[in-house]
Amino acid sequence: MICVLQGCLKDDAMTSGPIDIGFSVDTLHFDTVFTQVGSATRSFKIYNHENSDIILSSVELREGDQSSFRMNVDGIPGQAVSNVRIPEGDSIYIFIEVTIDPDQPVSESPFVIEEYIDVHIEGYSESILVDAWGQNANYIPNRFNKGRVYRLDCDNVAWWDDPKPYVIYGLLYIDSCVLNIVGGTEIYIHGGITRVEDTSGSSRFINDGNIVVGPEGRMVTIGTPDNPVIFSGDRLESEFNNVRGQWGGIRLLPGSTGTTLTGAIIRNSIFGVYVDSLAEVVISKTQIFNTSNAGLIAFHAGNVEVTNSLIHSNSTNSVILSFGGKHNFRYTTLANFGNDREALFMTNHFCYDFPECENWPVNDLDATFVNCIMTGSNRDEVWLSAREEARADVMIDHCIIRVEELLDEDQYPDFLEDFTMSSLNCNSTDSLFADESNYDFHLDSLSKAEGRARPLNAIFNDLENTPRDPQNPDIGCYEYQ
Repeated sequence: MICVLQGCLKDDAMTSGPIDIGFSVDTLHFDTVFTQVGSATRSFKIYNHENSDIILSSVELREGDQSSFRMNVDGIPGQAVSNVRIPEGDSIYIFIEVTIDPDQPVSESPFVIEEYIDVHIEGYSESILVDAWGQNANYIPNRFNKGRVYRLDCDNVAWWDDPKPYVIYGLLYIDSCVLNIVGGTEIYIHGGITRVEDTSGSSRFINDGNIVVGPEGRMVTIGTPDNPVIFSGDRLESEFNNVRGQWGGIRLLPGSTGTTLTGAIIRNSIFGVYVDSLAEVVISKTQIFNTSNAGLIAFHAGNVEVTNSLIHSNSTNSVILSFGGKHNFRYTTLANFGNDREALFMTNHFCYDFPECENWPVNDLDATFVNCIMTGSNRDEVWLSAREEARADVMIDHCIIRVEELLDEDQYPDFLEDFTMSSLNCNSTDSLFADESNYDFHLDSLSKAEGRARPLNAIFNDLENTPRDPQNPDIGCYEYQ
């Protein structure tokens, strides 16, 4: 019986001559990976094109235990895995992870690590190249701080000017000092959903990865168009380039003053900047984009000044000015395409008991917009909701806006006369940007914004430091070249 059964079994593998197997890649590439953190998992497939099963005698990392990479072969972890069967016409996955050596010197960061995965069949072998770009970093405070608060350790003034990136875990709280961040500094925040426990032992889930400035703290970015200060999520793989909501955002607590954001890029967060009650901020030559909520939120803010800045590609409004406050926008572009929210949303009230909304406290709203663009893909990209119990002083001066329903009889039919001066109400056919579908918000050669701005004292350059026409500058954050 044994002899008969053996004669009926299908051959396990072909052992003579080349074997017809295929690979989904010839090189497995990892984008920049921070030291200590590891990376996302990469994978490739090995295909069996034979008419019978084959057995890989081994799949191994060439450097073995000395390798920076980790491997899993069809569910089996190890630096070397033997006797891996691939059924006829089938395939298997090879999963690879990498951790970069934190002891590499800064002079070699970023650096390239290469490894080979050798696939052996009796009498036959193939190799797949694996490479990873490694990046050394400063960890604030360390990679085990997820879901926790870290108070910045500084007596009076701290400077972040290291050529290595800063990677923040948990919540960075600037409570009693000034954090100065020089141009060219890259700050990556590890976000995600984290479970935290309170003193009673109960747990809840929070959005992790935030920068919070307290009433006695300040954050000052000193970036330039050529060397901006970058705030972003810490997933640097190419597929995360445009993933929104990777980290929380920058929040100024009630009463915080003195924070200035100059030459900053804030991207891929839940919100860009949140200015809480009576807090103040000055934003200049800054870009806020790709957020899962609004780019800039001001809630009864003390004073918000925004100049030569670009806020775009937000999942909700570009800017929310809620519950009154003082606001001054100059030469700023709000481009809100691809959603059903307004680029600019303003109120002088707030509902604390939603959805009943029986309690409507109010605060005076003072908002001035000069030489700004507020547009997008909706019929209304500016919206005002005001109650008569408080002021709503809004002036839109030499701006380009887009409104339609706002002018209805039961809304603000005299909005253009009462709230705007020398401004242009555009529609979807008017030429404005070079290519908004590819997020290029420079002005088109036939843009309606060219030469329509009002010259402003002390603002001579645009977001990119391009000189503005002294007599007839362009509306928005960019001067046409």
